[in-house]
Amino acid sequence: MSSFSSFSLFFTGRLSFMQTVLIIGLLLILTALYQASQSSVSLVTFVIALAMGAVLNGLHFGFSRSFRELILERKTLAVRAIIWMLALVLVLFGWLQNTADSLQGEALYGFIRPVGVYSLLGAFLFGVGMQLGIGCTSGTLNRAGQLQVLSIPTLFMMIVGGTVAVWSQELWQAWPAVAPWAFQHSVHWLVAIAFQLLLLLVIYRSLLMFERSSNGQVQTLLQLKKRGDSAYWHPWLLAGLSLAALNALLFWVSGSPWSISSIFPYWGVHLIELLKLPVDWQFWDYVMENPNHLASEAINHTVSLTTWGVLFGALFVTLWQTSGQSNAKQNRSVKSVSHWRAWLVSSVAGFIMGLGAVMASGCNIGAFFSGIASGSLHGWVWLPAALIGNWAGLYLKRFLSL
Repeated sequence: MSSFSSFSLFFTGRLSFMQTVLIIGLLLILTALYQASQSSVSLVTFVIALAMGAVLNGLHFGFSRSFRELILERKTLAVRAIIWMLALVLVLFGWLQNTADSLQGEALYGFIRPVGVYSLLGAFLFGVGMQLGIGCTSGTLNRAGQLQVLSIPTLFMMIVGGTVAVWSQELWQAWPAVAPWAFQHSVHWLVAIAFQLLLLLVIYRSLLMFERSSNGQVQTLLQLKKRGDSAYWHPWLLAGLSLAALNALLFWVSGSPWSISSIFPYWGVHLIELLKLPVDWQFWDYVMENPNHLASEAINHTVSLTTWGVLFGALFVTLWQTSGQSNAKQNRSVKSVSHWRAWLVSSVAGFIMGLGAVMASGCNIGAFFSGIASGSLHGWVWLPAALIGNWAGLYLKRFLSL
């Protein structure tokens, strides 16, 4: 249902009672957030994140599914949607980085990180966790918003894994690495964007050839020729383009691209302090290097706001769809997920992803999506390492009969 139709239903009284309550509740939450933060930037940041979560849930878009279909079924539809997403966000980020400042008047740099042995290992580990568990970081937040129980141990252990990663940071950061590098550091930014778009085009054409040779046909992602009265756009393509636009908007508003995994050690350190655990975190290298980051309040912390916003955006879609159904439709059978093995695997996968994401300077969002958008080499290098990890995770899953 379009936004226009939703508002029309609201004003004509055709929305269900629970849907009306949801709208009012969301407005109250946004009002409370603005009152607590006293910042329009925080409010807009949260709204953008809500939209991201709604897109992930409403259009059934996910990275782990994309890679799984590519490896197991040799279908490239979802990965091709990601290529379109990367192409659009590259152009938007490139323009912002070189012609504009953030809404707060700060220069826009993006995520440009080192490439080292630890980042390759981290991306590999993250890929293993993506397929061993229930999904990646954004997928886990989406599933938490869908009220899927196994997202709870996965998300918690991501925090634990990320915290362990920064605890051991002095060890793995000593491994060989090259300094942060971006394409626009060597050539004019327009040339840098054009070169990366060419790389994406080569990958896209290769995916088409791979799927056609493997399955004899290629699934349609975009059909400009009219089908009846309108052109055909696959929902995953709409999701990818929407996420690209929202990431660029978030970049301009907050000064920082979309990231998730960097919040895990932040939450982990604060949990250690809150629970008064016997861990001397004050002397960790991570704490020494990020004093302002750790001292900031969650209500004004960009990554914290976006992470909660994605979760609540997905939850809003779940509750909206459920509240619009009849009681008969709501009485669906629920599969039991209480088996200890499912909880164990989800926990292990979450730990691996949290550890790997921090080592790799980001997950599929911060390193891959926002890293490539920023023109950073580490974003491009993350992809093959994570793909190998996805393959290993799927092999391990089959070997263990999960």
